[in-house]
Amino acid sequence: MKKILCVFVVLLMITSLSVFAGGGKKDAGQKQLTVVHCLIREFQYGLAEAAGARAACDEYGAKFSYFAPVNFPDAATQVEHIESAIAMNADLIIIDAVNRDVATPLAQRAINQGIVITCSNSGVQEGVGLGLWATDQTITAGIAAAELAKAVGHKGKVAVIGYGKGATSSEIRAYAFVDYMKKNEPNIEVLEVQWCATADALGGADVAKAYLSAHPDLLGMYACNSMTSEGMVAGVRELGKTGSVKLIGYDSNDALRAAVRDGSLLGCVLQSPYKMGYESAKAGLEYLTSGKKPSGPWFVDTGVLFMTKDNIDSPEAQLIMKEW
Repeated sequence: MKKILCVFVVLLMITSLSVFAGGGKKDAGQKQLTVVHCLIREFQYGLAEAAGARAACDEYGAKFSYFAPVNFPDAATQVEHIESAIAMNADLIIIDAVNRDVATPLAQRAINQGIVITCSNSGVQEGVGLGLWATDQTITAGIAAAELAKAVGHKGKVAVIGYGKGATSSEIRAYAFVDYMKKNEPNIEVLEVQWCATADALGGADVAKAYLSAHPDLLGMYACNSMTSEGMVAGVRELGKTGSVKLIGYDSNDALRAAVRDGSLLGCVLQSPYKMGYESAKAGLEYLTSGKKPSGPWFVDTGVLFMTKDNIDSPEAQLIMKEW
């Protein structure tokens, strides 16, 4: 009887210690974790983010789904998506914010309800949630500015085509470019940033043509996302200025890769959306399963590559540009 009692006490102590420690991943018998990724838009870049997040969910045995507006910027639709994720009582919501000021109160409400929040690509207000995994947009804008300055001989007029005003990442891409030029290129005049009415190829083409019509002496142009970059190339081509106006793009798609190969586009700043999705999902799932918060800063830089004709076929560039 005493032996049985001792065994019972030992088992009780072990059970108690495991409860208070709270460590380790959840058992298969426990509730399956649910993760919802609220993307900035349904296009190749967003699908790459979702692919990364799904890979992390597969590692943790979590159920994954995503919502994405068809058009950008569409903060109203993203509000509906985040609301839906909250109503689903998701364990983790990953937010790629269309507009940080709109998304932040929703993220805070989700946190108050016990839902974990992380961000990928474009974040809510800093400090809300476990963190943001994204490109350091200031660095990428500086790379784009330095490359364009070199291409135009460090003098003359250049222009910036912005998209999605109100989204943190898009504003930094545009204004950090301007700041770099002001600080480092005194002989370059940067025209006032023009924001596309529609953040797509049509909008990019319209802004490019408007710039060139108003400033025929324009020497260079930089567009801040893949679709506006595609439109920039098309607009410059339509006005017969290919080659005489130096162009720098952002991200990639089939049209941009073709433009880099034929020389009409000097290069593109490439991010790693797959890595953003993977790391933001992994951090949230690790916290849910072990209680371990990320130990580093709230913002985590996921790196950048400047793609040119010389490195477009490199393994690094090919991995980043993989279609999902």
